[in-house]
Amino acid sequence: ISSAKDEVGTKIGAALEGSGARVNFADIVKDAAALSKEAGTKYESVAVSGQIKKSTERLAAALDSAGVLAPDGTISLSDLATQRRSIANMAYGSAARSETASADYLRRFERTIESKIVDALETGGAAKPDAFGGILRQQGAGNAAAKAEYLALKKEYQMYSLAEKVAEHGA
Repeated sequence: ISSAKDEVGTKIGAALEGSGARVNFADIVKDAAALSKEAGTKYESVAVSGQIKKSTERLAAALDSAGVLAPDGTISLSDLATQRRSIANMAYGSAARSETASADYLRRFERTIESKIVDALETGGAAKPDAFGGILRQQGAGNAAAKAEYLALKKEYQMYSLAEKVAEHGA
């Protein structure tokens, strides 16, 4: 099961890398700020709001230290997916079980990043204004087939992950 899961994971990485699409990191920061503000208002909790801010800061620091943030402020889908997994580990990990509000917002942040990846696969990546006020697309053709392939591979990966857990812990 593990080897099949790893093989699918490799295919996912190749699909993301091969797309050539990129995501504007500023868009992710904006989404995180909105979630942080909502958490602070909804739960009147500085802790939950702070957790989201810390996650965003960790993400930015990780991207910077890894040298994967381009001078134009974009990040490749494969690099973004790696960071998304880190956030998912925090959101779904054992520490998250004790802080349901924080975990909930980390999960939403993780899903926000995932939606950016899926959208970029379909559209071809980050849009940038040109000198005449129009929109230029960065490299990466993007299409519905790339999105469908990625989603199918993700579903297959999740099924292998579940099968692996069942085999490990029993039904």
